[in-house]
Formats: sequence, structure tokens, C-alpha cells
Amino acid sequence: MFWILSASLSVIITTYLTLRLTGGLNWPLSLRMLIGASLLGMFMLPYFSQKIIPLFDNQQIRYGISILAYLPMVILMLLFCLSILRDIIWMPLSLFLDNRFSAVNPALLRLSNLVFIGIALAMGGVSVFQGLKSPVVKEITLSSPKIQTPMRIVLLSDLHLNSLTPPKQIETMVQKTNALRPDVILITGDIVDAGLEELNTYIPLLRRLKAPKGIYATLGNHEFYVGQKRSLEFFHAAGMQHLFNTGVRLSPDVYLGGVPDHQAIKRLRLHHITADAEQALAEATKTDYKILMSHQPAFIDTLQPNMLDLQVSGHTHGGHIFPLHFVIRLVNHYLSGLYHTPHGSLYVSSGTFQWGPIMRLGSEKEITLIRLEPETP
Repeated sequence: MFWILSASLSVIITTYLTLRLTGGLNWPLSLRMLIGASLLGMFMLPYFSQKIIPLFDNQQIRYGISILAYLPMVILMLLFCLSILRDIIWMPLSLFLDNRFSAVNPALLRLSNLVFIGIALAMGGVSVFQGLKSPVVKEITLSSPKIQTPMRIVLLSDLHLNSLTPPKQIETMVQKTNALRPDVILITGDIVDAGLEELNTYIPLLRRLKAPKGIYATLGNHEFYVGQKRSLEFFHAAGMQHLFNTGVRLSPDVYLGGVPDHQAIKRLRLHHITADAEQALAEATKTDYKILMSHQPAFIDTLQPNMLDLQVSGHTHGGHIFPLHFVIRLVNHYLSGLYHTPHGSLYVSSGTFQWGPIMRLGSEKEITLIRLEPETP
């Protein structure tokens, strides 16, 4: 279904771009059709790369192929968005403008196309640069009268480990995380994107994560896609404790619960599984500072008011590549950062790595340090 939707969207985008990019040129129909087919082929490069990458054993080559495969698609998407925005503004104004400034003026159309192609290429280059950078450390401080002893929590999310993930990136992530001296590490799903046999390289690296109160993980949608059993085997092998509608006491005044991805359960029709926050927090007391791990940020909207103090989530990748921010915010209700809702506070991580394009635009990969502090009078 994903590839069908992607192919349909690709045809729409390439058709529109072909019409607008060749609209100011007196080129024959056959040449325009060839250009359209070439653009469609560029959109389909990520699909074809999945067939080519396994032919190479060198991970750096495979990683480079993945970047080169996604880059044309991202540039075309950016060009499409720029062209749509231009035409939405331009077309109505054309009714009142002199023909020299009209949206169908060939010379002006050619000039604007060249400008937008240049902008899209520059934005594509920036997105690759941002995607290759290591995660930044973001810090927030939350205070509450329920907290008696300060606690340092490091939040990771959306590692999307697969056979293309450079081990060096995981080593850097582990070093940065340990340098923050966390009391506890929370990883809110989409940790794996491949089977256990493909991820053995990363197990000893992840086992270097250090936190005296433990390392806890929950299932995201990609864990269900890969397979729940295989994902849990990886969690165990990598030294993570899995919270599946269960909880654990982190201190006399802080209780942690975790639920699986409720949207994945619904989408895959896993009727024997539920995401139950009440069960996850059942052993917490009224005076506890209650934290819930949920991959999907919108899960907080399904809870009773004041059921918890803080939910930590991921999934959105902070919008990943602008202007997808608007769509992702619409679908998920939340994008990234700290929110205060009637159900409790919510922190949405932009993700420590990413799925699909190894690029970022308008969002940053992050490792989040959450300081829980006593509330001062």
C-alpha cells in the first residue's frame, strides 16, 4: 500500500512539474514526455536502490547509494512545493496583471523556473548536510512539587537501525548520551528497522549505554512491521528493559510506565493487543510523578485529565523535511518539543536518527536531556 500511494503521488508531482517546467518552451510533445518519464524515474530511485544496495558489501558504498537515491526525490518534492506556492499566488494575480507579469508569460515562467530549480538544489544540499550531522543535545528542565530528588533523564527515539546505519553514528550517540550522566535512559520506539541477524553489529555498541536506574524501551510502529518477537529479542540482547503496558519505580517519587504504539495496533488489526496507560501506571501512587513512554504523541489525547505528569514520545521526526512539517503536524496533532495539555505535559523528540531519506530540513536529530527538579517556592 505504501508503494502504491508513493507511486500515485509521484505521478501527480511529476506531471505537474513537467507541465510547468516545459510550459514556456516550444518543445515537441515527445520531448516533454521524455522529460516527464525522466522525472518519474528520479522519483522511483529509492525503490530501485533497494534492489541495488544488497549487491554491495561495503557499507559506506551502500550508505552513499541510499543518499544519492533519495536526493533527487527530495529536490523534486521541494521544487514541486515551491512551484505550487508560486502558482497559488501567481495565477489569481494574473487576471489583473499586464501580460508581461502573467503566469503564462513564457519568458517570466522560464526565469522563475530557473530560480526555483536553484533554490530547490540549494535546499537539497542543506538537507543532506543536516542529515549527516550527529544528533544535537537538547535540554529541558521540568519542576514539580512531587519531585523530592533531582533526576536526569535522557530521551532517545527513532533510531531506525538497519544494515545501512553506520556503526560510527551509534558510537557517537552512545558517547554523547553517557557524557550527560543520565540516571535513566528512555527510548520511545522505532529502534529497529531490520531483523536481529542484520543488527548484531549494534548490540555491543548499545550495551555501552550507562544509566544506574536502567534503560527502558517501548514498541513503535516499525517494531510491529519488523515483528514484535524479533524486536523484543533485540531489546533484550541490547540491554534494554521493555515496558509493555507495565511500569517500574525509578525512585520513591517517580514512576515510569510504557505502552506500545496504539496506532500500529489499530492499523495492523492486532486485536489481542492494547495500549493501556492505566495498566502501565497501575502501581503508581497519587503522590508519584508519573511518566509515560508512548511512541505516538497523540496517545496523550486519549487519556483522562491529570492521569500523568509527563508523556515522552517520538514518531514525528520533527517534520523531517520541510514542508512536510505541516502534514505531519496535521496527522499527529503535535510536531516536536514541549507541550502542556489538559492530560499532562508532553515532550516530542525530533528523533535521534531518521527513516528513509538520510536528510533533514527544518528539523534536527536530537538527544534530549530532561532534568526533573523539585519545585522551589
